[in-house]
Amino acid sequence: YFAGKVGIGTESPFNKIHVNTSVDGDGLLLDYTANNNKYVGVFFKVDTNTSDTYKKGALVWERTGSYNEGRFHFLLNNDDNASNVDLTDSKVTILSTGNVGIGTTSPIELLHLYGGVGNPTRIRLQADDGQDDVLTFHQSTTQKGAVGYDDSDDVVSLTYGGLSGTTGIKINSS
Repeated sequence: YFAGKVGIGTESPFNKIHVNTSVDGDGLLLDYTANNNKYVGVFFKVDTNTSDTYKKGALVWERTGSYNEGRFHFLLNNDDNASNVDLTDSKVTILSTGNVGIGTTSPIELLHLYGGVGNPTRIRLQADDGQDDVLTFHQSTTQKGAVGYDDSDDVVSLTYGGLSGTTGIKINSS
């Protein structure tokens, strides 16, 4: 304990808790002795209230199967009350398969977006003035197609072989 700071593996901690190691795979372990559908994590609170409430953000691990198989959740709760986050507040979920869900805790594709009931699901590409927005499609390392906005010509196009390939559809402002 050094000037209000705890150092593990160091005598000069930089933060309130500082863990220093020279061993791969070593570090901070949060361990919850429980079965499936339980979770443990790091919770965030910025408030003057000293009670066990108002924890509105968290990064948690949920156990869903044997051998501690599970999923990561990013939790956010913006309710204007004293409640804490829980799994129902999951905004981003990463499965052990690598699938990522935004708005869903059960992503069935590599990236699965769900806007929720009554909310449209949108993806926004935004570039600075003079720059293009492009969504490309690849097979292995070969670019096979693209959908993009060309700022210099004020044109949206669908092309085969990338933006410099064969244009299938071109839409301009006129």
